[in-house]
Amino acid sequence: MAALAGCTGGDGDDETGDDGTGDGETGDDETGDDETGDDETGDEEFSREPNGDYTILTSARPQTFYPPEADDTGSGAVIGTVLDSSYGLTTANEVYPLLMDFQQSDSADVYVGTLRDNLEWGTDANGESYGSFTAEDVVFQYEFVDGVAGSEATDFWDEDVSPSSADVSAIENVEQTSELEYQVELVNPAPSFQFNPASWARNYLPKGLYEQYAPSAQDLRQSEEVQTFTYAGNVGAYDYVNDTSGQSGSVLFERSDEYYMRDHVSDSNVREMDEAWSNAPYFFTVLRDREGETATLNERWRAGEGDSLGLETDVVEEFRQRDDTRVEGTLGPFISFGFFNQRANGHPLVRTVEGRTAIADVIDKQTITQQIQRGLAGPPAVTHQPRWSEFYDDSQVTPRGLDVTEETVANARERIDGLSDFSVEESGDGFQTFGPDGEQVTLSLMHDPGSGNQPDIAAQITDDLSQLGIEIELLETANIISELATEPLEGEDPSDFPYNPAGPYNAGPPERTRVASGWDMLIGIGANSRPRNPGNTDVFWRPDGSVNAFGYRNDTITDLYDQAAESLDSAERREVFAEIFGILTEDSPAVFLSEDEDFTGFRPDINTGDAYNEFGFEPARITRFRQE
Repeated sequence: MAALAGCTGGDGDDETGDDGTGDGETGDDETGDDETGDDETGDEEFSREPNGDYTILTSARPQTFYPPEADDTGSGAVIGTVLDSSYGLTTANEVYPLLMDFQQSDSADVYVGTLRDNLEWGTDANGESYGSFTAEDVVFQYEFVDGVAGSEATDFWDEDVSPSSADVSAIENVEQTSELEYQVELVNPAPSFQFNPASWARNYLPKGLYEQYAPSAQDLRQSEEVQTFTYAGNVGAYDYVNDTSGQSGSVLFERSDEYYMRDHVSDSNVREMDEAWSNAPYFFTVLRDREGETATLNERWRAGEGDSLGLETDVVEEFRQRDDTRVEGTLGPFISFGFFNQRANGHPLVRTVEGRTAIADVIDKQTITQQIQRGLAGPPAVTHQPRWSEFYDDSQVTPRGLDVTEETVANARERIDGLSDFSVEESGDGFQTFGPDGEQVTLSLMHDPGSGNQPDIAAQITDDLSQLGIEIELLETANIISELATEPLEGEDPSDFPYNPAGPYNAGPPERTRVASGWDMLIGIGANSRPRNPGNTDVFWRPDGSVNAFGYRNDTITDLYDQAAESLDSAERREVFAEIFGILTEDSPAVFLSEDEDFTGFRPDINTGDAYNEFGFEPARITRFRQE
């Protein structure tokens, strides 16, 4: 499964040390090691040395190497190996400083970031240094790349919007206060802003690199500096070596000789780190070895290749029995979706609430999760929040597809039959649903046939919808994330839209835009539920949300997100978010299929840390190593 989250993030066993909540908004339904844990290495005298190479077998294809627009976990895994993010969040929801510390000031509308004092950028393609990484770089990226500077940021580039998908709507101003310190001033007080990916899930580029290519955002994205990470300097544990373009997408990294964190063990201007950081990381090279077909990855693992592999549910039990494999599971924040295209080229049926809820009611999620996924992918999902989240309220939601009976199906048919221009008629041994054109309704369903059990899930959906008299046309892709691309209808001018296009996954208002590849439904993508701070799920559900590819719009939802953002009362926030996630079950802009749990296979000599299975930050730079 692919995954979306809005910033960068891991797709499995990343060896990045990023937060287990996943930094990206979406991800393919590839299960894996979303690293979790804390910084506990014991009190014994430390003497560990780097040992060997590390190979990650993966099916996740990076969509971009440009961090501000990396919304998928495949991209995030590559970027996160070369660049550390701002900070992590522990299982206790505490800041774990990486590049910087970030704390609330005396008031909840001002936060202060303090950078470590030895951060150095790399060079441009000609070997000219970008200098030290300072607060000036941070402020510039917020203002002129993410768009905090408003029209000044837009005017700085040659595109309609600045080249970033970061949601900085909560930020009023960002100001440099010293060489290594800056402050973020918010529109409204927000005691939970440290959990906002606009703060913690950030990778930075040098101000000089942005200025070098401005105003051409496309030249920046395609530059040698961005594509080969020449600018990275010492801000990551590994250096980029090379990658394989095209279908493969494999990437090789080697251990950095200059990693900044080694100098923050005995003395630090931010926080002294555990002694294990003094020699981190603990592999000489990391190879992200990509194959498009999960079956091929499994065969390679069986043949002895690789050190870690994200596992689909159909092989978990088999791999648990292997002497050369240790299977680890971890709780994940992603909800597996079935998307409906509610843009101008979506089928008229899925552009109605009645049509979507009817479909959602009859897709048998129990069969999908318990039989196809063998009870290993997590329980059936109800909404865009897992049941274990404090923001989930069972009294607010309308469960769909959990107990599909003949009565359920009959009620769904009746709902469709009551729609104007639609009819459901008995035909032979079954039913047929006819649309406005007088033809039987056929919905196109996009999926990746090479991704684990996605073909079986597509077949189950086909069978389930046949009970409504709906036919399914299966569309195939080898890059499911790319199928979220949207574009204006012919003749539409985006400059006339009521809001700016929000990136490739949201080209503008649904009635004036289309899904580029024309599907009606799409499966195989997980959406980050942000259970620490669900306010950031608005990128899926606001009309101008950066990953609202499916064109959902509900003004009440928008108002509730605004209310939650302005509230300082934690109980009120829980109630508001519970209402939001309840409305989503009433509108069914997507079919919420499963609450994803991830499984990864490791070779027995690979250490994963004592707290790997918990939900929070694991500093994989020090907990991931090859045991003697």
